[in-house]
Amino acid sequence: MRKTSENILNNQQDRRYIYNDNSSNVERNEEENSLPKNRSVHKRKHSTFNIVSWMFGFAVVALLYIGNVIAVEGLVKEVDELKIEHKKNLNINQLLQSEINRKTSIERISIVAGQMLQMTNPTTPPKWFSIDIDKIEEVKK
Repeated sequence: MRKTSENILNNQQDRRYIYNDNSSNVERNEEENSLPKNRSVHKRKHSTFNIVSWMFGFAVVALLYIGNVIAVEGLVKEVDELKIEHKKNLNINQLLQSEINRKTSIERISIVAGQMLQMTNPTTPPKWFSIDIDKIEEVKK
């Protein structure tokens, strides 16, 4: 069958008659009767790799923070123990200093010297004497 201009003209008239020469209604009806189209593809704002990377980074930061907190708590305990030890050492030093002061007091020394070594305080003042240098040289020879 050859299409002639007459057939084409007839066909256009039939179309007008059937569709009431309203081509926009025809297109709309075809769209309504057709299957639903897939949604358009939207590019993700954040890829799965980025999300996993962020989660891994957050986990690493959390581990570092928790490790830091644990280390600081250990250091605080150690500092407290050292402060207690320092106070004990200060107390021991004060006790030793008071014992030294008690043992070096003149009253105690004089009592010990008098009882154990039979030493007494002199009753006469000390006498000054002069040394003759010539006599020292004689003695050395």
